[in-house]
Amino acid sequence: MGTFNYTFTPTAPFTFTAGTKYWLYVTTTSGSMGWTGSIPSKTPTGIATSSGHRVSNNSGVTFVNGNVFNNFQINATEITGPVASTPEPSAIAALSLFGLGLLGVKGRRNEGSRLER
Repeated sequence: MGTFNYTFTPTAPFTFTAGTKYWLYVTTTSGSMGWTGSIPSKTPTGIATSSGHRVSNNSGVTFVNGNVFNNFQINATEITGPVASTPEPSAIAALSLFGLGLLGVKGRRNEGSRLER
């Protein structure tokens, strides 16, 4: 047994969404593992906060509250400034119907001007 550092790399780019809760879930495929923690616990710093610590002694069947913050670090790049957002499908549909309505009004105006000639 010893102390080791592990790096977990996502298989695709990942963006954390503001106001969303994420869980860091670590398990082993066989045997057991230990995870370094601080006693007394040290509150996380930075832009993230902790919602608590849960631990399982039965391979994730049940979890109980823990009282030790395990040490971990997430390296990420903060995106600042204006961020392009993807419109929701309902907004796209509403804008499309509005655009089609404008085309209908324009078409009627053109027909009306043809009749006056």
